[in-house]
Amino acid sequence: LNTQGVVSSLGHGEKVQIIAFHPAEAQTLLTGCCDSLVRLFDCRAPDSASSWRVTGEVERVVWDHFNPSLCLASTEAGTVHCIDRRKPGETVWTLSAHTEAVTGLSLSSQCPGLLTTVSQDKTMKVNLMSLIIILSVIKILYAW
Repeated sequence: LNTQGVVSSLGHGEKVQIIAFHPAEAQTLLTGCCDSLVRLFDCRAPDSASSWRVTGEVERVVWDHFNPSLCLASTEAGTVHCIDRRKPGETVWTLSAHTEAVTGLSLSSQCPGLLTTVSQDKTMKVNLMSLIIILSVIKILYAW
């Protein structure tokens, strides 16, 4: 292994905070960076990345076990963003989860949509993604 070269290098503008390989597609890599971008790479074609801008430096990224197209990203601003990899550049929804950085982010592998977050604000919150989606739609309809 000491004599092997780098297979490929993935470009980033800032420090990479977190990486997560897709649970079913070994070539698919999700990264979260200090430049407020979530990037999705196909390691077979590293120059063709998709990206999403989020509110603040990315702290954590996770894949949704039940929907292979969705992933979540948490930020230093206390938000959680839902991303559909089929829609580059736009997020599905954004949750103001905490008043400080969301440093822990976990989706249950047993209960679809069960999201747990922890933060530097010294709280842990458990959310159901279906309720987040419903509340987001209501907020848009009534312009809260």
